[in-house]
Amino acid sequence: MSTDDLIQRYIEGTATPEDAGELSKLIETDTVVAGRYLDLAELHAALIGDDLLRMPLSPALRGIGTDGENNRSPQRPRWRPLVAAAAGLMIGAFSASLVFAFGVPRSAPVFQRLPSLVDGGFEQYQGSTNKGFPSAFGTWSGDPAEVSAGLSKEGVQRLRFIRAEGDDAVPQSPANSCDIYQLVDLRPLRQSTSEGEVTLEMSAQFLDERTERGSALYFSVRLYVFSGSPESLRSEWPLTRKDALASGSGAIQSNGGSPSTWNVVRARVLLPQDADFAVVQLVAGRPASGTPKPAEFGEQFVDDVRLVLKTQPGQPFRAAD
Repeated sequence: MSTDDLIQRYIEGTATPEDAGELSKLIETDTVVAGRYLDLAELHAALIGDDLLRMPLSPALRGIGTDGENNRSPQRPRWRPLVAAAAGLMIGAFSASLVFAFGVPRSAPVFQRLPSLVDGGFEQYQGSTNKGFPSAFGTWSGDPAEVSAGLSKEGVQRLRFIRAEGDDAVPQSPANSCDIYQLVDLRPLRQSTSEGEVTLEMSAQFLDERTERGSALYFSVRLYVFSGSPESLRSEWPLTRKDALASGSGAIQSNGGSPSTWNVVRARVLLPQDADFAVVQLVAGRPASGTPKPAEFGEQFVDDVRLVLKTQPGQPFRAAD
């Protein structure tokens, strides 16, 4: 049985106790397996709509890529649990509790589109986006992708997913998805987060231009919120996802056959008062197949990426523990 098949069986709730034990040992000893588990668990959570579910990681996962809880550099984001939702709890590895405080709103919520997400319509770019995880705020970067003219949701351009590549920080990681990122500065929102419950919502429009129905692909948006400085993320991403103060995801599956239909996907997080920046991630990928062959794209697009801040004055902050 391949590792992907083992992870899928666990997430879908069909794993035996022996399967769960084997997977737990692999996660503790192999960073590639640990990262793959997080990817598939996030995707599963997004597809079933659990975009605000938090699950603390096992001690083994929390330690991946870190220099120890007592040796943290003050420039690095604080280690916090990643939103990694699955269809159950791994035996002896995970535990979670969700605590909410509710209040009666005293006034109507206020919605604000954030300009700190730069060029969500891809109108300012020409040619290919930058390669690798972004090193500065306000630029699109990641796996091979390019801006092109054509059927657009906003403006006259859209971003085309070209090819999936593995992660530099995880040697021999599988190339299962084409991932595009932007770092967003949240520090100007500090005043907003002190006025009540604040939700940060990300949305994006996806298009699969295949005219004939074919193999299944998925589109996903992922939103991670951090404190501290983003400088350390580039060299260790995606292992540093577990440092997030909060995260959310959304996804849809596509088989093609509707070449002119745009589909919106959303992700939301409750914005902590100490949030400094966010990582916005756009994903085109293929479901786990157990084979290492890279996913090829070319007819898949994204456009009209937005970040919207919803402020609920008078609403007590809703915390997840």
